Amino acid sequence: MRDPVGYLERCRRRYGPVFTLRWPGMPPMVYFAELGPIREIFRASPDVLRGGESNVVLDFIAGPRSVARLDGAAHKQRRRGMHTPFTRLGPRYAAAMADNTLREFSPREGQILEFRAASQALSLRNLIQCALGVEDPARAERLHALMLEFIARSLNPVMALSWMLLPGASLRAFMIRRVAPLTRRGWGKRVRFAALSRVIAELDALLYATIAEARRELHDARRVDVLSLLARGDEALRDEELRDELMAILVAGHETTSTTLDWAIIELCARPRVMARALAELDEVVGEAAVTVDALPRLRYLRAVLYECLRLHPPVPAVGRRVATATELAGVSLPRGVVVSPSIALLHRDPNLWSAPQRFSPERFLDEQVDRASLIAFGGGTRTCLGKPFSLFQLQVVLATLLTRFTIEPVDWPSARLVQRGLFTGVSHPVRVKVARRR
Repeated sequence: MRDPVGYLERCRRRYGPVFTLRWPGMPPMVYFAELGPIREIFRASPDVLRGGESNVVLDFIAGPRSVARLDGAAHKQRRRGMHTPFTRLGPRYAAAMADNTLREFSPREGQILEFRAASQALSLRNLIQCALGVEDPARAERLHALMLEFIARSLNPVMALSWMLLPGASLRAFMIRRVAPLTRRGWGKRVRFAALSRVIAELDALLYATIAEARRELHDARRVDVLSLLARGDEALRDEELRDELMAILVAGHETTSTTLDWAIIELCARPRVMARALAELDEVVGEAAVTVDALPRLRYLRAVLYECLRLHPPVPAVGRRVATATELAGVSLPRGVVVSPSIALLHRDPNLWSAPQRFSPERFLDEQVDRASLIAFGGGTRTCLGKPFSLFQLQVVLATLLTRFTIEPVDWPSARLVQRGLFTGVSHPVRVKVARRR
């Protein structure tokens, strides 16, 4: 947990590019670290390797009905219906994200702040507004507060162990039905995890109210958010299915995006040459104007910085596929029930694919013939993260707005390491910065 990538690298040095880890309460996980076998895994039939079954750990966090938990024809159909909402990224999204960035950082000018907290708050607000379409400030703020509390309380070590080892959906249902009501009777402080149970129940009520509003406004052409597009889609999703999709979007979307923003600021501030080149490009392309959709394709170096952050610091270090039918892969016999895991972190540091893989070098995505199939921060194959276009869009708009409008000065940074934080990775320490107005 303290050094997940270093641990995997030590395993690779000792055992080679294929090795098995056995985690308590989980099936054996066979890690693959070479591109050839990983491509085979991503191309494999869902009758042989099942991604949904391997994601059972998501049941407590997001629910058992999201696209990440489906397999076979059900997964294919749901994914087809969700493709358009995540790729229809227009000027409204860019304007909202740029606006939220200014609102988050402008009041902090001259102050020292923890960038991690600011990046989490910002990415979550962008999702609430652009993905859920919540315009009411009071509801947006309540959703924001509940999501942050839900994530913090869910990652309590005892709670995290519970939902990793027990059936997550049943545990969650028990907490809503049996434990949450105790908080209304004044017993909340006496019952363990009663506060988390209350948060889950309140969060559910708010999400269902948001879904109901989207259904009432189905024919409102002004609504172009992900939720409204899903509600209008050809596949008639039930409220429970929409709720699980929204939770998956909010949890995974904000955590992974904010972590990548953290690393981008760390790497840029630590490398004046990289920062200077990024700023020069922004001054030429954006100048004093707002960041627009039309500007994004011309921000090639900024995009390369983000790709390099995703390569060296992937928010998700590995993905899984459960073996449904005994098979053989890269000469390895895989019995039914084990999980094969393409190691994102190890592939991204493979010296056979990347020159000087430990070095942070955005130029490799501009000057070298990089095989994009080797960059799998969002997974691969038919289970590539649906939120990839939305995430990259948000990262570019937010980082471009931040760098054109503000200067970021690091304050007392220790050496940054990648550590495990629940389902995702993060920075080992708070990223404290001083923000000043650039223009």
